Amino acid sequence: MIIDYILYLRDVRKISRGSINVHLTAILHFFTINNDDFTLTTRNFKLHLPYDDYESDNRSYTVEEIAQVIGSCDLRSKMMILLTASTGMRIGALHSLQISDLCKVEYDNSIVYRINVYARTHSHYYTYCTPECAEAIDEYKKYRQRYGEKLTDKSPLIREQFNVNNPFTINSPKSITWKGIEYIIDQTLKRSGVRKPGVVHMSHGLRKFFLTKCEGTSMKSINVKILLGHEIGVSGHYYRPAESDLLEDYMIHAADALTISDEHRLKDQIQQLETKHSEEWGALEEDVKELKQLLDGIGDGDPAHKKKELQYKIMKKLQNEVGYELQREYYEEQSKI
Repeated sequence: MIIDYILYLRDVRKISRGSINVHLTAILHFFTINNDDFTLTTRNFKLHLPYDDYESDNRSYTVEEIAQVIGSCDLRSKMMILLTASTGMRIGALHSLQISDLCKVEYDNSIVYRINVYARTHSHYYTYCTPECAEAIDEYKKYRQRYGEKLTDKSPLIREQFNVNNPFTINSPKSITWKGIEYIIDQTLKRSGVRKPGVVHMSHGLRKFFLTKCEGTSMKSINVKILLGHEIGVSGHYYRPAESDLLEDYMIHAADALTISDEHRLKDQIQQLETKHSEEWGALEEDVKELKQLLDGIGDGDPAHKKKELQYKIMKKLQNEVGYELQREYYEEQSKI
């Protein structure tokens, strides 16, 4: 009976060797405390366990697969998926998040959240989410407020579903459990057709997505480990980057690769181009003002050498700041004088 269960976990559930050992240990412990003559140990079942590298070929989810999952999500599950994929946090960290654990940060006209993972514990660390994820978080919070919930610093970020017609349940939010979050993500993956046991780990595939995308960019590997909450060994005693440096590295190199929606990615690119063009137009206006001042300085009664000096300054300004075309137009105008 025990062997059959192990084979079920190994071949059907595609569970790793370590996870099967956990199940097996609990079963053997049950028999041991209820039967003094029971002497079997995990070593007796070693032959039926998968190899240590049984799941080594597991890959991460792709952008297309995560987009497919999001397409079948409600606001709450969408936020869970994006939060896990864009921050790399473990699924077990989601249920303990409170509103106060998230702090809005602005970077280059984009709004993101700085997230205190495992807050109120010795294992806490900080990470960041993408603007796309921040938008999903805000949508979910607005949905709750729309039905009358008063969000406080201690309100759970992810709450159990509530009856929208019952004011008592609306304002008595209960944190969803870790098992509840695991179930929601599992059902969402199945509903979208993306769940692939043995190929992509249910929840760890999202964390692996974060690692894969970040490592595929120019982001510093040590910063990736810090945002994942990994220990960095002895380096941790010497390398302590400022939060602004971590945010800059994340936003410049990884944020775009971690963005799932093409629409949101294009929106960010358009916003960046508008900002760039606005700055360029501002600089061009200053140049035009300066050129106008130089042109106004050329009077009919000025000596020839002063006119040539001012004309030379204008020519250099046009050449350096405005371009060849305006420089050519200037010479054409001067030839008519």
